[in-house]
Order: sequence, then C-alpha cells, then structure tokens
Amino acid sequence: NYHVWNEAWMTRSDLPTGFGGWQVLDSTPQLTSQGFFRCGPTSVAAIRSGQVFLKHDVPFLFAEVNNDRVYWQRKCDGTFGVVHIEKDVVGHCISTKAVGSDQRIDITNLYKHSL
Repeated sequence: NYHVWNEAWMTRSDLPTGFGGWQVLDSTPQLTSQGFFRCGPTSVAAIRSGQVFLKHDVPFLFAEVNNDRVYWQRKCDGTFGVVHIEKDVVGHCISTKAVGSDQRIDITNLYKHSL
C-alpha cells in the first residue's frame, strides 16, 4: 500500500522558528481539514520531531508515517486487551525520485520520529 504527496519549500512565519523549509502538501487528502478536503502545508520538521500541536494537519501526517499495528482481542468479560503490537510496519519506506535519473532515494529518516 502506498500514498503520494508533494513537497514545497517555503517560509512559514505562522510557525515557530525552525519549522519552515520543506512542507507536505497532499493533493489527495483522505479526510477533511477545517471542513475542506485538503492537507497541509505541513512542516516536515514538525512531523519528524513529533510536534503534533502545530498546524496544518501535523497529527494526521505524523500518524501516517509513525504508528503501530495493534491487535486486540475481546476477553470473556467483554473488555478488550492487546494481544500483539507490530512496530515499524507503517512508514518503513518513504522515498522520492532522484533529480536527473529514475533512481529511488530513501528519505524515511526525514519523516520518522525517533524517541
């Protein structure tokens, strides 16, 4: 499974220092944002550093590349418990096309949040 988005370089005076530069713009958003089908511009630095309180759509894009697959099971009393957690199954290969060639460049480290 894959998803495609675009990036643009821009100054962001509406964000704290350090969150300008590369921004994600998703022209095929999966959810509405403030009532519209749009996503971004979202700071790549905010996604990487886990600053999910910043605008626009940082929590959604953070979750697209930084989440776990969690398996739940209903117990006899009706509650649910975690059975298994798979880490690193989402966002393990984020890539772009190289300039001037058809080579793939791995840019996963630019997006993945590390604790």
